Amino acid sequence: MKKKVLIVIANYYGHISTSLNTDAQMALNYAKIKYSIKEVPGVFEIPTVISRNIKKYDGFIALGCVIKGETPHFDYISKTTFDGLMKLSIENKKPIGNGIITALNKEQAYARMGDAERPKRLSKEKGKPTYNDIKLEKKQTHLKEAIKTDVYKKMLEAFSDAKLITVEKNEEKND
Repeated sequence: MKKKVLIVIANYYGHISTSLNTDAQMALNYAKIKYSIKEVPGVFEIPTVISRNIKKYDGFIALGCVIKGETPHFDYISKTTFDGLMKLSIENKKPIGNGIITALNKEQAYARMGDAERPKRLSKEKGKPTYNDIKLEKKQTHLKEAIKTDVYKKMLEAFSDAKLITVEKNEEKND
């Protein structure tokens, strides 16, 4: 039986979400896991979408970003979302990869997604995509970039532990 995973992506911070989504898809393609994608406006809606689809899929990936503002809203949204994901995973005994970035500012969020230089490039170009942005997008299409990131390594390990995939380990042989 072929395993299926649902990626639920919050698009509130579009550039960040797009990058996370691209990397998640590359990791799943690498592992030959069939997947679907559902988009939501913000991370708060992710647990509800997963809950509605819990019986249809073997695993889930939650993607998005929450950036701290001047009010305690960040704390409420982050805690409620993370608690909801954990509860769903435990109660239904299904893996949910949490790829939601929580950051104090956009610079920190870009650094956590693997592109710390993006704010500098964008400010130089007054917010227009630069040649380096285009290069980064092409770079993200290479599987090795996705697999290098700790988030996706851990996600694949969690799916392996849940028997969704088999991860082959390369062992060096001494001749």
